[in-house]
Amino acid sequence: MILGIDIDDTIAGWIPAMQALLWKRYQFSFIDHLVSTSYLNRFTPDVVFNATKEIGVSEEFYVGLLPIPGAIEVIHELLPRCEDIHYVTHRQEASRGVSVHWLQKWGFPCASNIFMEMGSKHEVVEDNGITHYIDDRWESIYTLQHLGIHAYLLLAYPSNFQKYFPYSRHNGATTWRGIYDLIMKDLEIDSLIITDFINKDFEDGKRPHPAT
Repeated sequence: MILGIDIDDTIAGWIPAMQALLWKRYQFSFIDHLVSTSYLNRFTPDVVFNATKEIGVSEEFYVGLLPIPGAIEVIHELLPRCEDIHYVTHRQEASRGVSVHWLQKWGFPCASNIFMEMGSKHEVVEDNGITHYIDDRWESIYTLQHLGIHAYLLLAYPSNFQKYFPYSRHNGATTWRGIYDLIMKDLEIDSLIITDFINKDFEDGKRPHPAT
């Protein structure tokens, strides 16, 4: 498989870091289950604009992000089954260096394989042959699933879980271990389908004849 992975709030904890920054800089706090980018932009646009502008491509902010629990271990477990791994993010191109540095710092494989500041994720996924994709946003998962791509929804945070829980039955999990189980199940099913096709060809007499 060719694995695609979103970065912020899929493998990197952007929300808790933003929460800490808003408190440190603006003494602004919020209930954890309300934490989400869309919530902040709706109710505190000036605060979020100022914080986001301050962050920019700040090495201090992005390098300080902590990995989502289980992400590193699971990705390394999946690595032997991967032809390649790509990280897909809407971060600005100017943050490529700090993003690669963060991935290398925490030991993520294929750290230099990053698609950034693209128009739409599904176009990047399709154009680069990504067969399995992980994201924390249902909108991305929904689109990719309808394009026939194996896509998985990570519900790692309370806000994410509350917003997208109704869709969790569509390949969703609250932990990276759960994502691993979903991917392994799909790989097994795909393997069985391929085996069935091969066996059917043999039964239909399409088995290639050895050269004489």
